[in-house]
Amino acid sequence: MDMTQLENVLANKDIVKVVQMAPSTRVGIGELFGYEPGTPLTNKIIGAFRKIGFDYVFDTTFAADIVVMEEDMELEQRQAAGGPFPLMNSCCPGFVLDLERDFPELRARNMASTKSPMETMGTLIKTYFAAKQSIPPEKIYSVAAMPCLVKKLEARKPEMMLEGNMAAVDFVMTTVELAQFLKSKGIDLKDCPESDFDMLMGQSSGAARLFGASGGVSEATLRYHAHRHNKMLTEPVVSELRGFQNTREIKFEIDNREIKILVIDGILNALPILKNEAVRREYRFIEVMNCRGGCIGGAGQPPATPEIIDKRKKGLYSLGEKAAYADSGENPAARELYNDFLGEIGGEKAKKLLHLAEVSWKAHDP
Repeated sequence: MDMTQLENVLANKDIVKVVQMAPSTRVGIGELFGYEPGTPLTNKIIGAFRKIGFDYVFDTTFAADIVVMEEDMELEQRQAAGGPFPLMNSCCPGFVLDLERDFPELRARNMASTKSPMETMGTLIKTYFAAKQSIPPEKIYSVAAMPCLVKKLEARKPEMMLEGNMAAVDFVMTTVELAQFLKSKGIDLKDCPESDFDMLMGQSSGAARLFGASGGVSEATLRYHAHRHNKMLTEPVVSELRGFQNTREIKFEIDNREIKILVIDGILNALPILKNEAVRREYRFIEVMNCRGGCIGGAGQPPATPEIIDKRKKGLYSLGEKAAYADSGENPAARELYNDFLGEIGGEKAKKLLHLAEVSWKAHDP
């Protein structure tokens, strides 16, 4: 781990230092400081970020709400066109790389074009936040604390660059790297004062906080999709999506249309389905997370047993239950972003900033 670049930036008073934090980091890092696995340490970590010199601290789950809304629009467009199905999530960079390498036709035809929450937040930091604060985006150094090693590669992909070949995310550090960096500075989370996220993009729904657990993306999407269609879920928790089975599914009817969702843990468990078009077409949405349990079991997290991963998952669920808003559509900060900056969900500006270059998937229809 070479943190020299980050050290130099934190010491540079001419640079605005901004960091975002993924939900899995806040339930994984505590194990390295003597906490019980799965203990949510959101405010302690924010305090630590401010102590080492970050000027602003943002919540990646705010961007997860935006991703839910944009991906749901993609789903609605496919529903109206009669396909192609399924729509596949784009938030797991390992899964995206697997599709690019082994199933390029599925990458073009079925992958959601919406960027991941990390890249969405990075983009908004250097556009929306920069404009609000009257800061030239080139003066902003954007850091992401993530549970995933592959996020380092995602941040460097050419298609993630903004205008002027500027990275949306300049530096990615894993949960383990963050803990090591804090310890190198003599900082113990137990001794850190608590602090809060900066408020411009500091609110998120309970659904968005579940993104770090396998099934969380699907649950967040279903909650918002139901909300948009004035459909009340029989329970706020979609329990069918929260198990530890390798594959899990749920059927849900909205406006006389069946929404069938499949969640898969691990690319090896996904291969039989990725290779079988007839089975794939049964589903409207498929979520694949390459790591066991989702991002909470990511390669950038402390090593974990299944029991520890289960505790981290429960920690995420507890964060979701404490949120003031159940689904993405209820988040007032998200509505403010669209009203003041992006315009319509799935509109021209949102497409330009928050989506990868669109593929004409209709041309691939049989």
